[in-house]
Amino acid sequence: MSFLNKKSIIKVFFALLMIALSSNVDAQVADSSTSKDGKYIYHPNQEKGLYKINKNGEYLYKYKKSKLHGFIHLKGGLYNFENFPTDVEGLQFEDFYDSNNATTFLIEYDWPIFKKFQSLSLKFTGGFSYNRGRGKFVDSTIDTPVQERYTFWFFPVGVGLTYKLKFISNQIFLPYVHASLNYNLMAEYKEDFESFEYLGILGANAAAGVSINMGWFERLTALQLDQDFGINNVYLSFEARQVVSFEANNDINGFVFLGGFSFEY
Repeated sequence: MSFLNKKSIIKVFFALLMIALSSNVDAQVADSSTSKDGKYIYHPNQEKGLYKINKNGEYLYKYKKSKLHGFIHLKGGLYNFENFPTDVEGLQFEDFYDSNNATTFLIEYDWPIFKKFQSLSLKFTGGFSYNRGRGKFVDSTIDTPVQERYTFWFFPVGVGLTYKLKFISNQIFLPYVHASLNYNLMAEYKEDFESFEYLGILGANAAAGVSINMGWFERLTALQLDQDFGINNVYLSFEARQVVSFEANNDINGFVFLGGFSFEY
């Protein structure tokens, strides 16, 4: 894909984001006066910083970047369980479920701890992982597939710290690392709800990732998002995360690869 095509995709993304957030405002012209420099009129965009429309029809705005309050992250990916325990000796997680990977979605919030040192943040995490599979006969000599379906859910809730390697306000690549403690609720049930089991496990995770500042490619659009909605930057993020369990009998150790969008506001 060429660089020009990549820029076109970014333009389309920002356009869709602004359409979703904005509402139409009808332009109005009210009281006016004249001077040797031109004609002064009231324009509804004055509240957004508009101070001049030049002879070429260009709208000139006074711009002040909004204050940073935090980050919101929307991520999705796959959770690969390394050695998930089962009740049947010799059988692993992937023997019961479609694969060893569970589809994962997370929503996270970063809250800067210090106003002047905003690279260090408190992170709050919530989300779920999901997979479906079939049961197995205890007698391994039976080749007939089991018809009953099982559903597996995994709900992590965590709190931790994130450190971002941020040096300038409009940095194109934003590397980060984080670590957190988690409480993980697991649930498994048969499709007819004849059986239902759940379990809570304490654990932790450590992660490293990089966020790509999409506003760096379309600065005018990014400025307008900030001016209209207080979104400082929009990032495309990629992350690798290692999850560990504090309980040897309930091994939820695994590797998670995530991708998604981060919004700095």
